[in-house]
Amino acid sequence: MEVYWCALGENVGDEENGKGSEFGRPVLVFKKFNNNIFWGIPMSTKNKDNMYYVRVLLKDMEQSVILSQLRILDTRRLDKKIGYISIEDFVRVRDSVIKIIKS
Repeated sequence: MEVYWCALGENVGDEENGKGSEFGRPVLVFKKFNNNIFWGIPMSTKNKDNMYYVRVLLKDMEQSVILSQLRILDTRRLDKKIGYISIEDFVRVRDSVIKIIKS
């Protein structure tokens, strides 16, 4: 349920780019595997109405978790914790990921 500013690096094609020289953007820590790697899902302030965007609240601001951009990341990419999403929002994100995997 934690959200960090994360240096995603320069991306290719349709991958989500970040801002600045490190191409940083908010990332939801979806699943920790160990102290070094985790599944992260980039977030955006743009909201789209499709199955790959789940709206959540972060610091009382509506954002979207971009499910199609879920990826494995190294914890060394994490910069600073910027907040949390609620348990209810996380459950909606989790259930949406499961639904996509099953489809």
